[in-house]
Amino acid sequence: QPERIQARPIRAVASCYRFAMLLRLLLLLMLCNAAWAHTPVELDPAAGVIALSGHMSWLQSDATLSPTEAAAATWQPLAGDPSFGFTGKVSWLRFAVTQPETSSAQWRLEVNNALLEDVRLYLRTGNGPWQEQRAGRVVPHDAWPLDTRSPVFRLDLPAGDYQAMLRLETRNSMSTTVRLWESEHYNAAARSEAMTWGSYFGLYGMVILFQILFWHWTREALSGWYAPYAGLNCLG
Repeated sequence: QPERIQARPIRAVASCYRFAMLLRLLLLLMLCNAAWAHTPVELDPAAGVIALSGHMSWLQSDATLSPTEAAAATWQPLAGDPSFGFTGKVSWLRFAVTQPETSSAQWRLEVNNALLEDVRLYLRTGNGPWQEQRAGRVVPHDAWPLDTRSPVFRLDLPAGDYQAMLRLETRNSMSTTVRLWESEHYNAAARSEAMTWGSYFGLYGMVILFQILFWHWTREALSGWYAPYAGLNCLG
């Protein structure tokens, strides 16, 4: 029993030491995330596509906040992709990019969620004025920077350092991925995506046409009802 009594303080000290080491590790990870979020992204054409996960900071505000006020606010590092769920607030994302002298000047910034209603990109160099581009479901598609399925912004950047902010507002789920594409790589990916969707709807069209012809041939009522059922699935 005396040995057990003496062992208890030793175990308590060991538990406190492990807790302190765990706390130190968590603080170190938080500092690393903060430093990583403020690291400018270098536009390297060899990469083709650059995921901005881990390179962004985020802020939530009401709809009245201007870009200048947002830039001066307190931001938090964002460890992964923005996934804020259903929120009535405006979400801001901030990151920095560096365009080397030898890099391709044409890049595309993709916000991969076709259901976002109001997406705005603010871009500037140094302390210059913010330049705005807009896309999203509340913006007429003809007014988008590019004719794409999801909001995609044109970045034609001379060599230099740039600050960028994304303003996101929607009644749907605020969840997306943000990527930078070299122009030719994005065009190739967009063509591949268009071919995939074309194949998908082409197969649906073949199924609907087959069911209509089969119903016309057999007068089977079930086949007649299956054609509009498949059409509704395709529309959905």
